[in-house]
Amino acid sequence: MTPKDFSAITGLPVCGKSLKYDKEAHAKIEELVRLFGTPIRSILNAKMKYRDIVNKYKRWKPQTPEQEEQLTSVFILAVLGNSLCNDKSDSVYLYYMPSLAKVEEIKDYNWGGVGLACL
Repeated sequence: MTPKDFSAITGLPVCGKSLKYDKEAHAKIEELVRLFGTPIRSILNAKMKYRDIVNKYKRWKPQTPEQEEQLTSVFILAVLGNSLCNDKSDSVYLYYMPSLAKVEEIKDYNWGGVGLACL
């Protein structure tokens, strides 16, 4: 499959800024809590099950604009793990955390390239 084919099928462009990775993101608890909110503390692991993320956050009601951004970042993390970058383990890796740090910049990254690479 070519990048053009992938873009036509998924609607995701294979262009943009290179993703930022951090293989040690799971160890940066305070930054994870700042980015994803306090519910992440109880499920924190380098590789988290998609269903654990959904179960932990599905009843969480954001009360502030900051919490709304945290929930947005968690949702995108879950989508990455369940569809774009999934594997047989139904898990998502936290090393995408730096690319999710600013909600307004998430669209600027090359997510199509990541999805194509995971195929």
